[in-house]
Amino acid sequence: MEKTREFMNVVDKSLQKFASYNLSMERLHLNMPLIDGNYASMVDQWLALALDSGVREMSLLVRKDFRTVYDGTYALPEPAFLAKSISVCSELGRLQKLSLLQIPISENIIRHIVHHCPNLSTLYLEQFSGLKTLEISKLNKLERVTISSTGFLRVLERVNIDAPNLKYFSFDVQRCLQCSVNLTSCHDLKELRLSSCNITDDVLHSHLSRFPLLQVLEIANCRMLRKVEISAQQLRRLRLVFGLTKTERIRVDAPILSSFEYTAFDMPVLFPENVPCPMKITYVAEHRVADSSWFYQLREFLGRSSRSRNFLTLRFYRCKVYFDPEEVGKKEMPPLVKIDHLKLISSDIKISIDCAALIDGLLWSCHPKILSIPLDSMFGKQCVKVWL
Repeated sequence: MEKTREFMNVVDKSLQKFASYNLSMERLHLNMPLIDGNYASMVDQWLALALDSGVREMSLLVRKDFRTVYDGTYALPEPAFLAKSISVCSELGRLQKLSLLQIPISENIIRHIVHHCPNLSTLYLEQFSGLKTLEISKLNKLERVTISSTGFLRVLERVNIDAPNLKYFSFDVQRCLQCSVNLTSCHDLKELRLSSCNITDDVLHSHLSRFPLLQVLEIANCRMLRKVEISAQQLRRLRLVFGLTKTERIRVDAPILSSFEYTAFDMPVLFPENVPCPMKITYVAEHRVADSSWFYQLREFLGRSSRSRNFLTLRFYRCKVYFDPEEVGKKEMPPLVKIDHLKLISSDIKISIDCAALIDGLLWSCHPKILSIPLDSMFGKQCVKVWL
């Protein structure tokens, strides 16, 4: 705690001296623990000094110090952002980049940031709390918005951004399953990352149709998606992660795609109708029985997503494996797919998998050019014994 106090005193003297010379400030990055509520007023003074110095880039991370009994959090001072004097308003107008981390934020503060920061180009919000609605509009220079939280934003219900020059938007808010996102007016968007977002098939399709310049798309654990339609003529990178969701079908039309990563716990029907690049597919099998029917589904899945160059990773955890080709003999047989690389991983500490049945089932499901098995685990050593 003594080092923190010394740090704060050094920062305070430096900023006071900086202001006394009437120098312009390019950026302020503040990362510190809050050891006492009395020190919050000192942070308020620093923000005021930075704004008076015309700071262009500001990053604030004022976190709790768990070594102390003080359990408070730092909140942005309303006067700093509800600026009433003409001089402070003009200084806020110079701000171009703003990062707020682990700080309570109100709708009122967001409204005044939007109103008084017309030159804002980057807004980064991480681990913040207090918002139910995030409304951003009339910021014509805004190009990048990042919203990230792991449990702090359970009450967030809606994000609505109207920024005609927005190029990058990332939304990753865990444990906030009721939040909707609206970016339909951001026609210049080039990079979109959505994780744990309450978005439906129709809403996703409607948004993608409004982003003709989209080059990067990442969708992860959006539980309401069922039938995903992705058609993007300029898309270059695509990453899809479907955890414990009930996604039924995925169609992809991306003629210049150069990177495609797909991770799932279940095997939906994947239709890469116009995908020229190799696909990196990861299938996670946890707490399930990989029987003959499961291997048939895997063969069917790979057949539908057939490409000359595929990379498949299978992760097993606490699974039981059983394979008998006679059990699927009467079904219509999917084509046997050749893939470039098959990688097997098991995180079980104890071997609970019948490795012989696993290898038989996998070679019945696909023909890999390369088979990778980590030899630093009991699972890998057991698989090698099967080959020997």
